[in-house]
Formats: sequence, C-alpha cells, structure tokens
Amino acid sequence: VKAAAAAGIINPALGHGRPGRGGIMSAASPDTAGSSAGGGGGRVMETEEKRQQRLARNRESARKSRRQKKERLQTLAAQVSKLQDELEVERHRCIGAMESGLRQGRADVIAGSAEYRPTNSTEESGA
Repeated sequence: VKAAAAAGIINPALGHGRPGRGGIMSAASPDTAGSSAGGGGGRVMETEEKRQQRLARNRESARKSRRQKKERLQTLAAQVSKLQDELEVERHRCIGAMESGLRQGRADVIAGSAEYRPTNSTEESGA
C-alpha cells in the first residue's frame, strides 16, 4: 500500500485503494494526489463533505421511512379494531336472529303437537 501511495496510484487518505472506497486515483489527475495539507486537500474535503451530506440524507430518509411505517401500522391497527367491533356486532345480531328463530320453531312444534294429541276424553267415556 505504501509503495502504491508513493507511486501515486492510490491515496491512503481515501481508503487504502480498496475497491468501492474511492482510494484508487486516476492517472489523468496526478496533481490532485496528496494529503489534506497539500494542494489536493480540497478534493478530500469535498469527498468527505459529500459523504457527510449523503449520510445526512440517508438518516433523514430512514427517519421518514420509520415514520411512514409507524403511521401505516397505526392505520392498520385502527382498521383491525374497527373490523373486530363490526364482527362482534354482527355475531350478536346473528346469534339473536338464530335464537329468535329457534324460539319460534319450538313454539310452532309445541303448538303443532298440541293439535295432534289424542284426547283422553273419548277413551275415558268408553271405559
């Protein structure tokens, strides 16, 4: 790494030439190579400034995503609660209707069986 830095291939201040870190310098601009104390320090500061801006944007984006997720979850929780309430009301309505139907059915059966009961009065008079 030191030999590459001395040859002007990489700038150790930019990440030791590792891929994806921006440490490899282009051959077209050897005058921008150098430390922050030299003439190329503006480029390093610009890169660091851009990095800080990118990190700030990323933090804000993450904050926004978390807020939106929280709002979505609150909305869904409210919908779940509302649907559970509606379901409970509908259950009670259906149960009430079924009970009413059963009571009516029982009453009809009882009334029908009373009509078809043989009367004991004819048997008693013949005996």
